[in-house]
Amino acid sequence: VSETGDPLTVAILSEGMLSVERDGETFYTRDGRFAMTPDGELSLLTGERVLDAGGSPIQIPPDAAQIAIAKDGNVSASGQTLGKLNLFHLDAERLERVGNGLFRADEAPAPVEQPRFAQGFLEASNVNPVVELVRMIEIQRAYEMGQNLLQAEHDRISEVTDIVGTTS
Repeated sequence: VSETGDPLTVAILSEGMLSVERDGETFYTRDGRFAMTPDGELSLLTGERVLDAGGSPIQIPPDAAQIAIAKDGNVSASGQTLGKLNLFHLDAERLERVGNGLFRADEAPAPVEQPRFAQGFLEASNVNPVVELVRMIEIQRAYEMGQNLLQAEHDRISEVTDIVGTTS
């Protein structure tokens, strides 16, 4: 988790995914980078509308001074509650990746009982690129060694076959 200081960024601290909507279809994501649409709806930077616990877009009044997102997902502005972010349990093996960090579920997900969020933070990647690059190089070298061993064995067997074939 890294601090951004931006009130429209939220790190998801518990299991689960947010529900968002695009063209009438519901998708799921862990992306917590939000923006405001011209219509005053909370959305992802890619334009998908963020849905509240009831499945409706979260409306932000045009005169809202400060948007606050509580640790439990309650969204408020100027002391007025506007909605609540909701997280859903999803089976990773049954999700279909549709791009831009969005997933489609083929079954109705169950809500997370106690979601936890951190406003002004973003969830960092769980992949260390340097470690993964080193691991990839090690795998490539092991593959090449195995390939060289197989080629040497093939050459040895061919040589023996040639010698046996000429003495017969």
